[in-house]
Amino acid sequence: MSLATIVALERNVSYSEQAYAELKRLIILNELKAGTVLNERNVSARLSISRTPVRDALQMLESKGWVTRRGKNKVVTTITQKLIQEIFDIRRSLELLSVDLARDKIGDTDLDYYNSLIAQFVGIRDKAALSPTLDPANHIAILEIDKKFHLYMSKISGNDTLITMLDELFEQFVRIHIITFHDSLSRIDHLANTHRELN
Repeated sequence: MSLATIVALERNVSYSEQAYAELKRLIILNELKAGTVLNERNVSARLSISRTPVRDALQMLESKGWVTRRGKNKVVTTITQKLIQEIFDIRRSLELLSVDLARDKIGDTDLDYYNSLIAQFVGIRDKAALSPTLDPANHIAILEIDKKFHLYMSKISGNDTLITMLDELFEQFVRIHIITFHDSLSRIDHLANTHRELN
């Protein structure tokens, strides 16, 4: 399973940044589940990276809220109802702000791009409707389209800080979706309809 546009890793990054990106990807995809103890030695062996960059990566993950300290151990942060509500509230506010800031700057080319993203949503929804459960690959594709839509909108706004905040928040949002909305066709419809309303 890929998160090509959700978790992008730039070229020529340090081993610490590589370890950080890979561990974050595994957490987002729920391959490292909430409460999993992240032992430096085991993580180092899993990633084939020495312990020093792994230690740095775990500290970065802790500073961003992906990992929490439990006694002497670092564990994958648990998703609570409170955390879900906070992320949804903040994301909604920031997305509305980006739309408001971009409203007068949107041109015909932008609208064409948005319509193409909505068409992609509908195509995935129609494909998913043929199956009783939502294929994980389709779920990732939906979330990648959602990210493209909102980051493009924030780029039109010209507010770089807003772009950074939305990008970081989106990764937490993806993790929540993978864990809690893995088989919901109604969620696809909701996302498509929300984007149509912004058009």
